[in-house]
Amino acid sequence: MAAAGCGDSAPIDGSAYRDVLFENLTGSSFHYHDKLVRVVGVCQIEFEGTVLWLNGQAQTEGRQDNILWLNVAWPPTPDVKALSGQLVLVEAHFDARHKGHMGCCNGQLDRINRLLPATPNAANDQRRRAMDGAF
Repeated sequence: MAAAGCGDSAPIDGSAYRDVLFENLTGSSFHYHDKLVRVVGVCQIEFEGTVLWLNGQAQTEGRQDNILWLNVAWPPTPDVKALSGQLVLVEAHFDARHKGHMGCCNGQLDRINRLLPATPNAANDQRRRAMDGAF
């Protein structure tokens, strides 16, 4: 089930989204500009800092090269806020031109269709699909 309060657009069938490696979104952002993507990362929900990190280590180290802006409705719903600090799967539109608050990020995930907790197995499955079907 998708977390509520992520955006104001109608949900899109999940098959429209392509699995993408987080590293590819941050490293080759314009290649994915204006695409519907599915990606896994660690969610952080806070005022002027709602982002998706590559992993917990990148978050702990504050690595700005491994961060994407999550454009969620503010204030977030309790369901969305509860995802902060968790590994999540995100289905969203990717915008390489928008870099988040004060240009802190490598791009923006907006028009979020799904924002769900992800198990390590689900994250590994998503990475495998992304490597098999790279675009």
